[in-house]
Amino acid sequence: MGKLSKAGRYEQMIASVLRESKEPLTTREIIGRMVDRGYRMIPGSNQASQIMGRSRNFVKVEMNSERNISLWRVKEAFE
Repeated sequence: MGKLSKAGRYEQMIASVLRESKEPLTTREIIGRMVDRGYRMIPGSNQASQIMGRSRNFVKVEMNSERNISLWRVKEAFE
């Protein structure tokens, strides 16, 4: 298997955090859990949101447009 891009590595890290949580999380909560796990290279909140929005592995569960907050889940959790 070839090397993953930086976005690919971030996507795997985000997916592992979401699989472990078993509940939808905001982008800030995901990043906070990545810090708690001791990951060294962590995406910013905008970068993480863009990665999750473009990937088919993640599903936006709920969005509050007033506060601009989205809750994310791994797509596998629904199937």
